[in-house]
Amino acid sequence: MRSGPTAGHDGILHEAAFYDTDEQFLAVVLPFLRGGVAAGEPTVSLFGGRNQNLVREALGTSSGVVFIEGGPHYLRPAVAVRRHRQMLADYVAEGAAQIRIADVPHPGVGVPMT
Repeated sequence: MRSGPTAGHDGILHEAAFYDTDEQFLAVVLPFLRGGVAAGEPTVSLFGGRNQNLVREALGTSSGVVFIEGGPHYLRPAVAVRRHRQMLADYVAEGAAQIRIADVPHPGVGVPMT
């Protein structure tokens, strides 16, 4: 998972990270989110209940990160796609050149939302 700019890359860049523990999860996610805020990029945390709570506790409420609750967000995939498209379009319209979204796959792809 990259925490710096995507030099020489246009379009969407999607990277994955694997973790076994809460500590490993936070070790990957927190630098990514903090780096986005430090760079002045729109930065979104989109996790299910337990993981979202871990991130909230680690970052605090005034982190500059936008929190979207992943469980309800992914209940209807077509609605989730529409919301993503609108959110990204809004950020771009506001002048964003890069947007960071950290999320974990929803149960529809066989991954439990923890």
